[in-house]
Amino acid sequence: MDIRKNFRLNTYAVVSLPFVKGLSYRFHFLPNLDQNRQGAFYYENYYITEGAGDDRYTPAAIQSLLSKANGYLLNSQTYSYVIDNIINYKNLFGAHSVEATLVATRDYSKYNLVRTTGSDFSGNGNTTLGMWGLHKATVQKTDLYGTSAPYGGTRRTNIGYLGRASYSYNGKYYLTGSIRRDGASIFGANNKWGTFAAVGVAWRITEEKFMERVKYMDNLKLKFSWGQNGNQGIDPYVTLS
Repeated sequence: MDIRKNFRLNTYAVVSLPFVKGLSYRFHFLPNLDQNRQGAFYYENYYITEGAGDDRYTPAAIQSLLSKANGYLLNSQTYSYVIDNIINYKNLFGAHSVEATLVATRDYSKYNLVRTTGSDFSGNGNTTLGMWGLHKATVQKTDLYGTSAPYGGTRRTNIGYLGRASYSYNGKYYLTGSIRRDGASIFGANNKWGTFAAVGVAWRITEEKFMERVKYMDNLKLKFSWGQNGNQGIDPYVTLS
């Protein structure tokens, strides 16, 4: 048995503010739910030994293999969402073009897994219920680890704030700067936040007059930039002692 369900919703709203030309607000909400149920059962006749003769299939022979019958049921669920709040301003003043963006973002993820196993049905005397009769097994086990994930339940949350501004003159010269601050629950108590900055300048050379006679090249741009980046590629709770 392997049943998988996924529920996803993508919603957003954009609001333009007419009293300030070029100013808009965008809200984005993306929830997601994954549900997975897996199970298998190995009946006693699965373990019939090789060889000749019909004695292997007698009720007594099969009954003696009940101690080897086993199965499992696994249920897992992942719920997550992303929320973005974006304010953008963009306008043109003659040869001057300006744009500014402010972002507040948050994402959350929760994962649960439960795996139940059962083996040895000699005490019960039959395996009629299959995987739905694991509670009748002599040996029963329920764990939160399973075989498909390192943890039975995890939660993680990220929060970010971003500010970015860009300016261009006459479609030739460009200047861009940004700064963002991010927090992640997976890091230690004294190191959950990080600040990352970036700046860049560009020159569109093909817009200069001395390039008008160069017909074989229609878009040449020279750009220099510097920035910082972060990495949160670690599992939840590994920073705990």
